[in-house]
Amino acid sequence: REAWKRGGRGYTLKGVGLDRRAGAAIVMDVASCSAVGYPTCLARRTSALTGAGTPQGLDGQLSPVRPFDANKDKQKDKSSSVGAGAGARGRGGRRRRGDVDEDDDACQILELCRDLNNARSKACVYDKETYEERKANVFAYIKLLHKVCETEGEGEGENLPGKMVVAFKWTTHVTATKGAKEYKLKKMIQELLMQTAYFALFCREEALGRLDSKSEEEEREREKKDEKERRLEDIETCKKVVQELREAAGALKASADYFVHKRDTMGVKQGYDVPSEVCVSMCRCLSQVCLAEAQLVTCFTAQLKGLKKHLIASLYNGATSFFQEASQEIKGNLSEFNEVSDNLMKYLAFMSWMSTARSVEQNALHLEEEEKVGEAITTFRLSFKFVKKCEPIAQDEKAWMDVYNGEVRRVCAELDKSRKSNQIVYFQSESQHAAGCPDPKQVVSPIPFEILSAGKA
Repeated sequence: REAWKRGGRGYTLKGVGLDRRAGAAIVMDVASCSAVGYPTCLARRTSALTGAGTPQGLDGQLSPVRPFDANKDKQKDKSSSVGAGAGARGRGGRRRRGDVDEDDDACQILELCRDLNNARSKACVYDKETYEERKANVFAYIKLLHKVCETEGEGEGENLPGKMVVAFKWTTHVTATKGAKEYKLKKMIQELLMQTAYFALFCREEALGRLDSKSEEEEREREKKDEKERRLEDIETCKKVVQELREAAGALKASADYFVHKRDTMGVKQGYDVPSEVCVSMCRCLSQVCLAEAQLVTCFTAQLKGLKKHLIASLYNGATSFFQEASQEIKGNLSEFNEVSDNLMKYLAFMSWMSTARSVEQNALHLEEEEKVGEAITTFRLSFKFVKKCEPIAQDEKAWMDVYNGEVRRVCAELDKSRKSNQIVYFQSESQHAAGCPDPKQVVSPIPFEILSAGKA
């Protein structure tokens, strides 16, 4: 909580492949989320890229703003919360029937404000809660926000926005070109969309955390198990990771679809000077990122199961397609964003080239299995060229360069091995043309986020 009060520090999550010794690690070193309030012991050394917006409050608590009345625009408080107050009474102290109705209505609004503040406080501030408990708190807050948004409109009459002053503070790493940027949201639907993105990228962070390097104690316990048992354990972990990433993708997609539905049916407007996580295109982009990472984990699972190299090459190319689709979503809708994170765009390019290199490499291994070593050597060279495209992207970040250098060493080792094998056994001439990538195969899809889906019915 103390870190949260101080504004916290950027939280970066490092996700690498399971069991590096197997030589089948997935390059996801640069996948990360950013949030305030995480224990410092969880901090990783890579820099923040696609981070969830971070909810903020005053000393870990949310304070109600001042009452609504005819002069409510002059009575807005600057605290990070929602609030309302009782309606004015009649002159002379006598309460007319209309005054009673107004007071009852005000009490209901105040009770709703209290519930919203408490729910947001639980979603934002945490100490020893487990992942499931924190996830449940954010989920409960989203349900309450959705209930409010389904009963309110955008006008200033008798609906909730006319009776509540909204001021939600957020810090986002997605929107800022570099670093972080603070926003204050003044519409309930914006808070709903932002919390949904926070929920999704929180699930993504937990998923990638399962792929992180194990502690020394965990490694010692792992060494006691035989190879088959370790492989089965890794496969089960990958299933959980894919499930959580698909859930994150579904939440982001539902957020975009929900706003489009509200915009088309009720004329809800996005507004200006808002975080990118509120924008439809960014939600769709981040949803594709989560699917791309789930696809990479699926590739790793396929390698653990010993599936055919040609199929694994298609899966890696499918991950490339996901990353390219995410990039195009942003580039095709640049006017929708105030700013776009440089690290996000670099991440998409880095992972796209790296996935392509993996796809070509797996195709080369497939050719080796078919004893087409001359063509395999040329294909390994093509894989190396795709890896080299990552160098200018990675050179500003040490962690990225570590990933890049590791990939270069691995591909070069495969190339040298293939050359020696050809010189000693096969004596084939190297082909003039590389095999390239097979057709992409995408096997993951978003899991529907039922809360927001219900709002479109």
